[in-house]
Amino acid sequence: MKNYFYSNNNQQNGPYSFEELKNENIKQETLIWYEGLNDWTKA
Repeated sequence: MKNYFYSNNNQQNGPYSFEELKNENIKQETLIWYEGLNDWTKA
């Protein structure tokens, strides 16, 4: 299972499953990362 992280005001949150991540306050500008990405990217 893939673990997702997101950054909110420079604070890293996670790990979350994709289903758990959908329940978080994620906006288009929110930075997310998961294994396989080279760097944080906008949701």
